[in-house]
Amino acid sequence: MHAEQYARDHDGRHPYTDAWLWAEAIVAWRSTWSGGTWRPLCELEDSERELVVAGVAKALRLLMAVGGQPIGDISLDALKGELDTWLCGDDFPAPGERGWPAPTGPYADRWTALMDAVRDTPGPDRHRLVRAVTEVLAALMEYGVRRPHLPPPVRTQAMTRRLGEYGYDTVNLAEVVPSLGLDVAVPVADAHWYEGVEGLRAVEQAA
Repeated sequence: MHAEQYARDHDGRHPYTDAWLWAEAIVAWRSTWSGGTWRPLCELEDSERELVVAGVAKALRLLMAVGGQPIGDISLDALKGELDTWLCGDDFPAPGERGWPAPTGPYADRWTALMDAVRDTPGPDRHRLVRAVTEVLAALMEYGVRRPHLPPPVRTQAMTRRLGEYGYDTVNLAEVVPSLGLDVAVPVADAHWYEGVEGLRAVEQAA
């Protein structure tokens, strides 16, 4: 199980614990970015902000489990709809079941609060919080695709190099770290992919 292996490799921490710092930064960034997406902004109470952070952290944690990929390599395109897919799809276990166990650690109660809110809200507002999480992550993807954090020459060089060396290009979470205000070493599988991203401290980590 990914969470158990992750804990063994990270001083006993559950991956949801490490995702929380990122989720906080992403939600804080969204409150300052003036851009928009095809998703309408959801009107939320101040008390619901932490539930949105919990949802972003959960989306990150779900994708961290895919191949055990480092958090920095998570695709922003995949990230935007991950929580919605799991919570609103018919082919996934319910939160708390064997196939989707609750996290452990200091933020486990936030995860439980989010899942309770999603399950207990009746009628058309049942997934309002999930839509709010999706809007935040869709905004991050829109921002990432525009790559305003990279000067035009660097942006072109990076895209050309990736297409030539890897055969594809995508925007991953590590690429927007400087814009999120995170001053952390970012785990990635291949630091060469991120050459040219100023302010990023990429640290290679095996899957």
